[in-house]
Amino acid sequence: MGYRFGGAPSSASVERSMRRGVHIVSTAPLSRSGIKTDAGISMAEIIVAMFLIGILALSVLPIFAQTMKLSATNVTLARANQLVNARIDLIRSQGEKNPYCNPLPVQTIPKAPEPADSATPALTYTQAVACPPTYPGVATVTVTVKRTDTGAVVSSAVTLIAVQAAAVPTP
Repeated sequence: MGYRFGGAPSSASVERSMRRGVHIVSTAPLSRSGIKTDAGISMAEIIVAMFLIGILALSVLPIFAQTMKLSATNVTLARANQLVNARIDLIRSQGEKNPYCNPLPVQTIPKAPEPADSATPALTYTQAVACPPTYPGVATVTVTVKRTDTGAVVSSAVTLIAVQAAAVPTP
């Protein structure tokens, strides 16, 4: 055929092709199938590819930022729920031992543990006891956890404690 595989056409085949009216535009090497191959990628193609990859990365960046924000909110909520549940368990255990409304542990609230990292806000919690009007009855205890920086309520729970009297009888 006049072409050597993997190389440029010979000068004799170029002359024959020109006499027949066939003009060879490129002398790029041909593959085994006879199709011209482009061996390599140009610098412009690399720059365009990097630009497109950068645009894709920028479009995904807001999703990562939102995920991080949501994760911090979930950590705060989980911590607040843990504090509320621990306090409710303490009140229930003391209510079973002591069936009186007055000595329910209102003043014995320990300080909330500090967060493990600076991104998690500090939390405080309060509790309120509503004694029943008649005895025996049911006292309502509400525990609320708030953020110290905004004062927003993060978690709250209510429990009922069976009580026999308003206060411990004096001997």
